[in-house]
Amino acid sequence: MQATYNLRKQAFLLALQQFDISTLSPELQQEINVLCDALKEGATEDRIKQLENLVKKCEPLKQLYDTQRLNLKKQQGEQERSKGFPVKSDNPKPEELGSTNTNPPTPPSNNSNSQSTQSTQSTNKSSK
Repeated sequence: MQATYNLRKQAFLLALQQFDISTLSPELQQEINVLCDALKEGATEDRIKQLENLVKKCEPLKQLYDTQRLNLKKQQGEQERSKGFPVKSDNPKPEELGSTNTNPPTPPSNNSNSQSTQSTQSTNKSSK
């Protein structure tokens, strides 16, 4: 959950960089400044709820916030998918690996459902 909070915090701060808060009421400016100071200490559930309520009060800021949040989520998803083992120069080539079937062959089954037993049974039925 903390990763989600940090993503929202980062999206909010990026949105604020693109937004001119001087166009807002002094009360809303003060609320934003107090929230920014609180977010510097860490992103908690209460602060994120406060953030969400704050951006709802200003539609242009909400649009910037939503755009930044989606961009960050997209970047985070791309980073997750790109994780993997790096190719090393000392990895063997497929032709150097040899035969991939190392299991011994399976011996024939001696159960009563085998083909030879069934053909014997059908021969016995027809002779009766």
